[in-house]
Amino acid sequence: MAFGGSLPQINLGVQGVTQGGHQKLMDSLVLNRLSLSNSRLRYGFSGVYSSDKLPKQRKRYRSFIVNTDPAHCKGRHWQAIYFRQDNYCVFFCSYGTRPQYDIEQFIIENSTSFEWNENILQYPNTMACGLFCLYFLWHISRGLPINRLRNGNHCANERLVQNFVQRYFKLVHVPRPLSLQYCQPLSTSV
Repeated sequence: MAFGGSLPQINLGVQGVTQGGHQKLMDSLVLNRLSLSNSRLRYGFSGVYSSDKLPKQRKRYRSFIVNTDPAHCKGRHWQAIYFRQDNYCVFFCSYGTRPQYDIEQFIIENSTSFEWNENILQYPNTMACGLFCLYFLWHISRGLPINRLRNGNHCANERLVQNFVQRYFKLVHVPRPLSLQYCQPLSTSV
């Protein structure tokens, strides 16, 4: 179920986004709103979660954005989960890691099998993981590859993803986060 309505407002993270030359911060509400602003992603998008708040069953939902930290922590890193119609799962991490703990358990319980990318696509000292998740979900929901992103070409990848999100998502009025949970650069989150 997507954020809003009967669910409590939860802020899970912070991402850097440039809009109009000003640095804005992206939290879970912004990630959720951007995901829902895209007609293709809106269909089947469950919402944005902390790792320990993923639903037990995914039901009809096909895509999720999840923070690697549980709800009581500050937040570390955004990852994306996509389920194909045949219940096969594709897990995406811009740092190329496999799913861990609660996230892996959620995938195992809701899929027939799964795969994950092993390429490091994001520069370890930046906080663009939420943008990478949006890029991944936009492409995979259309059956398109993300092969324009190259392993080790972090600067080019981040420019590509940032420009893509600004072009294809309604990136207006990005609010500042209201919580303590956010995304940290890889060098400080390990």
